[in-house]
Amino acid sequence: MKLPGHAQPPVNPIGGPGNAYLLPCTAQRPAGRIPHTERSLDALLEALPLPVATLAADGTVLEVNRAAAALGAGTPPAPDASFRAYVPPAHQEAIAAAIAAAHRGEVSRLEVVYHVGDGPPRTGEATIVPWKDPAGRAVALGILRDTSREQEIRSELVQMGKLATAGELLAGVTHELNNPLAAVLSLAELLAERPDLDPEVRDDLQEIRREAQRAANIVRQLLAFVRRHDPMRLPLNLNPLVRDTIALRRGALRLAGIEVELKLADVPAVAGDEHQLQQMLLNLLTNAEHAMATLVQGRRLLEVATARVAGGLELIVRDTGAGIPPDVLPRIFDPFVTTKRAGEGTGLGLSIVNRVVREHGGRAVARNHPDGGAVFTVFLPEAATPAEPG
Repeated sequence: MKLPGHAQPPVNPIGGPGNAYLLPCTAQRPAGRIPHTERSLDALLEALPLPVATLAADGTVLEVNRAAAALGAGTPPAPDASFRAYVPPAHQEAIAAAIAAAHRGEVSRLEVVYHVGDGPPRTGEATIVPWKDPAGRAVALGILRDTSREQEIRSELVQMGKLATAGELLAGVTHELNNPLAAVLSLAELLAERPDLDPEVRDDLQEIRREAQRAANIVRQLLAFVRRHDPMRLPLNLNPLVRDTIALRRGALRLAGIEVELKLADVPAVAGDEHQLQQMLLNLLTNAEHAMATLVQGRRLLEVATARVAGGLELIVRDTGAGIPPDVLPRIFDPFVTTKRAGEGTGLGLSIVNRVVREHGGRAVARNHPDGGAVFTVFLPEAATPAEPG
């Protein structure tokens, strides 16, 4: 890439903090430094991991380095190609203005959106500075720094702040709800024991008890979600826990017409809190059960498997329901996200799964199976010491 130095300002900033700086070959250098030649400057520009390009005043791309060529799937821009081919229309005018400013001797830095091959749009920070070509003509030198991951982290931090505030509010509300719910349940039970009670009234009381109990269960889930503590990390074998947890749901699964297939491999022990891991398993099983509740045709099958993998084990839970809608899949572990109908779920079950798994140093992933249904895969790291027999 031919991008020689110029006789203008001695230092041209490239990118943001922590990125490279280019010293033109005519600039005065500190004692002891080896002077940069035009060839070494070209090599430096070519080796930069940041995309670099020179641009004419009308936005035509004149020359690019290897990193910039990669934005076009490794193919350099065609003659007379414009930067507009790589940037969505909404961001083109701002970049055109920055290029024009560079031709007036000004430096610009702006947030942009761009494409890498046929991939989705990415965000970046573009620095556009004045430069001179070998003939001494003014050009704009553009340097692009990808900030997509920074934007993701920023969004995650904002979301975490919102969740922390919501957690504090939920903790207060749920504690306040516990007392009146307990009173409703107790009074309904006492009234239901009266021998002279009208049968219709007794049925109404049973309905009150069911709904109050449902509300109490939601409160407990909310409290479990907002209450954070370090789990008791004791070595344990996950396979017996899987069998015991499925046994707890066996009757409900049978009534729902759901077959269960267990494929438990010889897996290492994990360091974990037995009660938290069982809650995680119950939530995954209940989620699968609900996913198949509305299945009219086809086999209702719940597959639960464990497998030894590098560094630990995987727990795989698959159902044959309708799967996860594409717009919900990226947010499936977020609080209050649910695929159930209104009134059928709190949207906290999978959030609790994700929280428990992360507290145990693992990760949870959801995907749709090619043959239908959803697959949840949980990785848990191997314990430093084996579990006690028994």
